[in-house]
Amino acid sequence: MISPKEKQRISRQLVLPGFGVAAQERLASAHVVVIGAGGLGGPLLLSLAGAGVGKVTIVDDDEVSLSNISRQILFNVGDIGESKARLAAEKLSKMHPDGSFLAVTENFSPENALKLASDADLLVEASDNFNTKFLSADVAEVTSTPLVWGSVLRFEGQVGLCWSGERVVDGVGFRDLHPEQPSSDLIPDNAKVGVLGASTGVIGNLMATEVIKFIVGVGDSRPGLLLSYDAMSSRLIRSQVVANSSRHQLRKLG
Repeated sequence: MISPKEKQRISRQLVLPGFGVAAQERLASAHVVVIGAGGLGGPLLLSLAGAGVGKVTIVDDDEVSLSNISRQILFNVGDIGESKARLAAEKLSKMHPDGSFLAVTENFSPENALKLASDADLLVEASDNFNTKFLSADVAEVTSTPLVWGSVLRFEGQVGLCWSGERVVDGVGFRDLHPEQPSSDLIPDNAKVGVLGASTGVIGNLMATEVIKFIVGVGDSRPGLLLSYDAMSSRLIRSQVVANSSRHQLRKLG
């Protein structure tokens, strides 16, 4: 049941086509697990809280540093040295008092991944490393949990929606797009090649939009969605990834 204060808080959203109280209740009852509270996670989390997602688990073992501030909009210089997950949970609770925000100050790892995903309605991968991205994708497939993922480098970014696994019909998984994880020496590092902070905001909010659409059931949320953004040309290109019929879907980790 949505409180009168919450209805007033999200009143501009309630009048949107396809929304209304029933759709808002779907958001309020959803549990979203967000992996990463940095450049992508900050705008994403703010938008999820703003939209009224009822339960958000924030997984991040990092602390705020000065080099984060230019693009990680949840934090300021007074937060340096503090836990990103805890700060995010505190700030989002003030924005959406009816919501539940749980901070997990651990790295998303093979040891805790299945437990964290066990009761999630949707996983969101918002980290900046491929180990976590592939682990998130594999856990999502093993548990048949929908996954929204994002990445950004320099002036470009991508957003994807995957949903695959034993309980999914006509699904598309992350490994249908990226069958094998590249070696770490082939992956550019943001610290070395740079990233435009504003681009992380664009990608983070595109991720949040796909999460909200999927939960509410509005718009086009087919598994295999791939959005590619280029800030320098102001282009946003939508593609559709198709499942590889010869790929064996994962049934367990490892």
